[in-house]
Amino acid sequence: MNTTRKNYGARVKLVGGGLVLATLFAAGLALAGAATVTIGAAGPEPASVTIQWGDTITFANVDDAPRGITIPRLQLASPAIAPGGNWAHVFDGRSGSYGYRQTEGRGFQGSILVELKGSVTMKATPATVTYGRKVSFTGKSLPGHAVKLEQLIAPQAGQWVELASVTAGTDGSWSTSIVPKLGARFRATAAAGQLRSPAVSVDVQPTISLVRPSGAKAGKLVTVRGRVTPPGAVRTADLERYDSERRRWVRQERGTVTKSGSLAFRWKAVKGRSRLRVNVQRFGVVQGFAPATSKTVTVTVA
Repeated sequence: MNTTRKNYGARVKLVGGGLVLATLFAAGLALAGAATVTIGAAGPEPASVTIQWGDTITFANVDDAPRGITIPRLQLASPAIAPGGNWAHVFDGRSGSYGYRQTEGRGFQGSILVELKGSVTMKATPATVTYGRKVSFTGKSLPGHAVKLEQLIAPQAGQWVELASVTAGTDGSWSTSIVPKLGARFRATAAAGQLRSPAVSVDVQPTISLVRPSGAKAGKLVTVRGRVTPPGAVRTADLERYDSERRRWVRQERGTVTKSGSLAFRWKAVKGRSRLRVNVQRFGVVQGFAPATSKTVTVTVA
């Protein structure tokens, strides 16, 4: 009897790295995201254990015969665990209850409750970006676990697509960046999609370049040219001149943007100094783009 107890104690030390640590694990305490369940002739101990999402459970065989573990919900079965050996599994799928069975002998039952606590946040900077520039996404999530950046691509169907995946730091902070092709809604998810941040909208403005016309004569029509990038982002645009007396921009002409992104306006030159710009309003852009304005050019007519 004494010999049996000594052998049993020796096996527990091998598995837990010390009798005290093994006892704590056997009580179902999660230490640093891990817990141990011993399995043997009397079944799993403890039979029921509660862990946090992402924790690891180690099944340690303290018997003198091989044992095994089957988790039906995961359709997962361990290999035969030799005496003194162990088998570990990370519970990073869905939270909830997982029943399991000890095999290689009497089929003792056990259960694991995976709790999910925490949240994921996200901020986009800037909220409005010029086409071709990047947007930075930052936030907080579960330390040491993956965070996925997703974009809504089919609003009516609620369909999201993954754009990037990063791992949160030890303090839970995470960051990533992308260059969006179109304006859209974005969100961050964690814990196998069980945690979601509020969706954030990012607007993308097309770039508009304006070429200063040359050879303008007062009272004569001159062609003012420009270009929109990317092509196809804008349908119509306005050529505007700043009225210094009324202190506001006044539309001179509305033009159609070609499929290649070029635009041209016929403007009657005004004597003196004129400030011109191209302005694209909401109705002038295609879906996925925001209104935009070109830089100002100055035309001096003698």
